[in-house]
Amino acid sequence: MIARNSFLTLATTAFAFSRASAAVSSNEVFHVAIFRFEKEHVVDAMAAFRTLAESSRRDPGNLLYDVYRGVDDDRQFYIVEHWASAEALAAHERTEAFINLGQGVLAKYATLHDTVTGRAFDVG
Repeated sequence: MIARNSFLTLATTAFAFSRASAAVSSNEVFHVAIFRFEKEHVVDAMAAFRTLAESSRRDPGNLLYDVYRGVDDDRQFYIVEHWASAEALAAHERTEAFINLGQGVLAKYATLHDTVTGRAFDVG
């Protein structure tokens, strides 16, 4: 199970880094996916993450696509994404790479899979 504080810290840091690179428009969305795998599936998952990240970074509307591995639990992975719009994220979710890897290999072997999607909120 994911430590909620670890997830929030990671997501906040990634989002802050992404926001620091440019002003965020009201259409942009951030998406975090969390996966955990049994030991025997970690190597396959890492290969799938590499391929999915490479492909996703070329998708129209992708502003950031990074994969992090847990420090306290190295079988846990976090995908942190920043998209120009909800439509760009939806288009990404219809790509062959996402369907075959994200919904295929990764979801098939994950013992934990959770996602959260949100928009930036200006607190200033």
